[in-house]
Amino acid sequence: MGCSSFVHAHSRIDLPLFRRSLSNDVSSVDLVNKKSTQYFAPVTMDGKKFNVLVDTGSSDLWFACDAISPSKCSNGTSPATSRTIQYGSGSVCVEQSNGKFGLGSLVVPNAIYGVGIKSNVLVDGNQGILGLSFPSISVFSKQRAGVVAANSTKQYPIQFLDRFSMFLTSSEGEAGSTLILNGEDSQRIAKDKLVGYKIPLNETSHWTIQLRSLDVENDPHRNFSEPCSMSGSCLAIVDSGTTFLSMPSLLFKQFAIAYLKPGTPQGCAFNTQLQYYICPKDTTLPKLTLGLGETASFVLNPWDYSWVHSETEIAVQIQRNPARGSLADRWILGDTFLKVYYTTYHVTDQAVTFYCKNGGVCAGGPNLLDFDRKKPTWALGLMIGGGCVVGITVIGSL
Repeated sequence: MGCSSFVHAHSRIDLPLFRRSLSNDVSSVDLVNKKSTQYFAPVTMDGKKFNVLVDTGSSDLWFACDAISPSKCSNGTSPATSRTIQYGSGSVCVEQSNGKFGLGSLVVPNAIYGVGIKSNVLVDGNQGILGLSFPSISVFSKQRAGVVAANSTKQYPIQFLDRFSMFLTSSEGEAGSTLILNGEDSQRIAKDKLVGYKIPLNETSHWTIQLRSLDVENDPHRNFSEPCSMSGSCLAIVDSGTTFLSMPSLLFKQFAIAYLKPGTPQGCAFNTQLQYYICPKDTTLPKLTLGLGETASFVLNPWDYSWVHSETEIAVQIQRNPARGSLADRWILGDTFLKVYYTTYHVTDQAVTFYCKNGGVCAGGPNLLDFDRKKPTWALGLMIGGGCVVGITVIGSL
């Protein structure tokens, strides 16, 4: 039997803030950097430990059946009461359950979660996904059609938090990635002289902010002056579960023609299996400057969105937005961006803060490209969605 219901994206939905019953405990959780494409957090469900992907692009918590309930994997079919979560990179069929969830000092006594009966989105030891977007887009939520009642039972981890912050390390397997509940890394802020730019959300379903401008280096004719096809209404989703920076499809096509030059002798080649471009290492890529919110601007240097694919090649960490419908014309600020800019997600204040080093200079990150190291390419580790490891929860034409 197939899965019986799907989740769709919505426009702005008012979210109850539960100010009187939030957890005030600040807690730091060490994350595991998997190939610089996924970031895993240790969690517990009913006392059992799991490693799950932290995904701010979706709202549901779920675990693979073979990790949490092997008996439900036995026949490979999904019951009629199950639901489908559709990501930008694949889907999972889940059966609803409830249990005691733990993350750092946070405890959710009656958390709602899914048992993944059929899934094609987990790799590299990942046992599930922790969605930290808003409950309005949850497949289990009865709140999706309208305003959430003020006395709604709290069953999602995000409902217990005032805010949380994520620092993602850039190098493959590098230690130091952290998720801090109800706070920020004050030592890091002081050491790196970080200054934060707080940007209000335009929607409270995904972590959606305004992208007011795009400046592409060496663009004399201003072909990329409009970041979205609809002038004046460009939005970006902040999504730790998506590996790459995603552009609207039409804009990405123009970018590829102008700078990646596929089909030319020295141009880049699109890998149809992995769904990203591989280029000669001496390819000249432009610096990108993203204008976010009303005034802040953030630079991505060519090395910020490139990986060493081999001793002579780089992989470009930009792809087209895989969404459909109303979200197809949006940007996705995935780990390519979030590894450069430390981020706080303000649940109560409905905003995000990006931090810039050296007193607030948003000039991108250091050049970490190293073609001298002798190591095999790990590009096949990006098989899920061609690098869109886990993406925004969206299907259909909206």
